[in-house]
Amino acid sequence: MVPLVQAMRIEASSTAIAPDWEDQTLMTLERTSRAAAALALGAVFLLVSGACRGREAAGDPTVRVDFGVSPTPATVGRARLLLTVTDSADVPVNGASIHIRGDMKHAGMDPVEERAEPLGDGRYIVPGFPFTMAGDWVLTASVTMPDGSLVVRPHPVTVVGEWAPGTSGVRDPRR
Repeated sequence: MVPLVQAMRIEASSTAIAPDWEDQTLMTLERTSRAAAALALGAVFLLVSGACRGREAAGDPTVRVDFGVSPTPATVGRARLLLTVTDSADVPVNGASIHIRGDMKHAGMDPVEERAEPLGDGRYIVPGFPFTMAGDWVLTASVTMPDGSLVVRPHPVTVVGEWAPGTSGVRDPRR
């Protein structure tokens, strides 16, 4: 004679297919949810880490982009950026378009973006780049060459000085 509990187990396992299907579905959904959460966290990490450090060098490695920052060391407020672009033969590159993006190395700061103006002889200037806070910055020059190719060069800058409460942290360059 089969005990009553064992008989109920046999009957439930032979007639109830739905609980196994539901269990498998729930397990699949649970795994999918965990994978989606991990993917989302990874994407957030990449966005934050990429935004804080600036971009990596890209484009023709023989093109040089030299940065000059005045005053040196850079201080909170406006600074003059002077860039010199030369090709592989050390010939000045005229006719380029240069976009400068400044990112702090820590999270939470909006980037500062400016366009450089041509001076001739491969030199370009940003007359008043606004360093809004002291700390470590990465200035990234995105240079569109006369032939349309893109060259990207990062440049680290340490900014010193104090941020004044109640202000934007940017000094008027006329003072």
